[in-house]
Amino acid sequence: MHPDLAAKATETDTEQPLGNNMTPDYDEIMQKRQTTVVRMGYDILEAHPCEKSGGGVILGQRSFGVKNIKAFYFRPRSHKRTFHEEIIESSHARIAIKGRTANLLLAEKNAKKAPHDLKCGDIIARIWGATMQDVNFFKVLGVPSPREVSVVPLDRHMVSGDWMAGSAMPVDREIAPLETPVTYEVDMSSGTAFLKTGNSIVRMSRWSGSAVSVYSD
Repeated sequence: MHPDLAAKATETDTEQPLGNNMTPDYDEIMQKRQTTVVRMGYDILEAHPCEKSGGGVILGQRSFGVKNIKAFYFRPRSHKRTFHEEIIESSHARIAIKGRTANLLLAEKNAKKAPHDLKCGDIIARIWGATMQDVNFFKVLGVPSPREVSVVPLDRHMVSGDWMAGSAMPVDREIAPLETPVTYEVDMSSGTAFLKTGNSIVRMSRWSGSAVSVYSD
């Protein structure tokens, strides 16, 4: 099956803020967030809901091995997945976590709207697969807006092995004047330009310049 037709991740975490209403449901979601952190192998030290955003942060200490302390941040109404984690190495940093949830969410929102840094001629690698990995290459043909990019496909050649176990490189070429590109929105929330594919097992970003591993399950 083509990767763009594969099923998307089933969990959906809406990000509608809860405002300042600390309801029993919100207490319940904070308990579920703690359960998630415990399952990651951490003992709970602190739990701080964010009234402003509806998110929250759980502070935990590793239950075994190196007893590091980590803060786990959750989006509004989310309790199964964190959106940010950080090691806490000082008492000052530990105090600061109480007010960081809303700031991190705002920074993430602003980053998503930030203009990307892709330019015409850049090569894009689309790496896809879950238990396997394959790659297709594209070339940036245009930048319709600060948050969009238009690309056309490139051929590839195997520099080692084959499609079952090897590595591939793009074959660059001149683009024909009438060639029709495909336009993607670009997400900058991670600080790196990722083209939005709508598929959790497909990742499109600027090619690193090195051969990309491909393998079959």
